[in-house]
Amino acid sequence: MRSLIGIKMILAATMAALFMSIPSAEVRGASAIAYSPQAYGYSFNVGTVEEAEKLAIEMAKKHGGIDVKILVSTDKHGYGAIAADGNLLVGVVGYPDLRSATQKTISECVRKGCKQPRLIATWYDRGY
Repeated sequence: MRSLIGIKMILAATMAALFMSIPSAEVRGASAIAYSPQAYGYSFNVGTVEEAEKLAIEMAKKHGGIDVKILVSTDKHGYGAIAADGNLLVGVVGYPDLRSATQKTISECVRKGCKQPRLIATWYDRGY
């Protein structure tokens, strides 16, 4: 009888740990991409869009960016990607998988005039 109670307790603890590790639909994350002709910056896995934008701008300025603007930002967790060709830079954030994020950023870069777009950054914003 004791071993049955022990097994039930272990099973209950295991199930509780499993449910706690499953992300809920309410999980939110914020990410942003900032850009200037001199530099770019990005951020992810932060709590708010405002914080993500601030960090992305700071990163671009740290790398020599002047008159840095936000290219894109979101409060959805997911994948992000940046593609570039010369001074053209395109990025996406909050995509459900890496493949769709990279495909979209490359296709948008081509649409905007990139002749030889190259992927320069990818990430996963797991949510906050």
